[in-house]
Amino acid sequence: MLDKNKDVECQEAHELMRVVREQKDTGEAKEAFGKIYNKYKNDLWRLCISVCGDDGNADLVFEATWKKIWNSPNYDYNKYGVSFNSWMSKIANRAWLDIRVKAILGSDAEMPEIAVAPEDFDCDEVEGSISINEKLLEEALHQLSEKEYDVLLTYIEYDTDQKKHVPDQIIEALKTKYQTTSVNLRKIKSRALQKVKDYIDKRR
Repeated sequence: MLDKNKDVECQEAHELMRVVREQKDTGEAKEAFGKIYNKYKNDLWRLCISVCGDDGNADLVFEATWKKIWNSPNYDYNKYGVSFNSWMSKIANRAWLDIRVKAILGSDAEMPEIAVAPEDFDCDEVEGSISINEKLLEEALHQLSEKEYDVLLTYIEYDTDQKKHVPDQIIEALKTKYQTTSVNLRKIKSRALQKVKDYIDKRR
């Protein structure tokens, strides 16, 4: 049960999101969304930084989360008793998953817009349940050898839609760890990526 102050805060968020939901694309909806954004943007940014690190991915998750909230403004505190921060955290986690899956499947992969309903999790839950896509991705990654997994995940961490270069010191550490060359690291990454794609394609 939320305390009185938190309850008042959630009621306020509930009312603003109701306006966004029922008055979609009107000036009133945009004004209500602006109030929600200004109130919770710092909380979301801290969450993004803690999950992604300050490396560009946090920006991607931050923007994707607000886009999902605008597209599916189904927050309903009166019905489910879920705090807005918990609901928003769930959406951010799903946005981060989408970005990771897209990094593996390719920038042209079509990611369905899945609404997050408050009943998907308990009031104080943040992490949320694992989706089918995430389970499939985890299964695919676990088919790789330790070397393939390590190399692929290292490249994915930096090779986002922004096409960021893997730092030289990270490449050197991988070369030393696996006694190999930069060219071979890219080959390992490519083979591992293909294995993951093939595994997912066969089971979708």
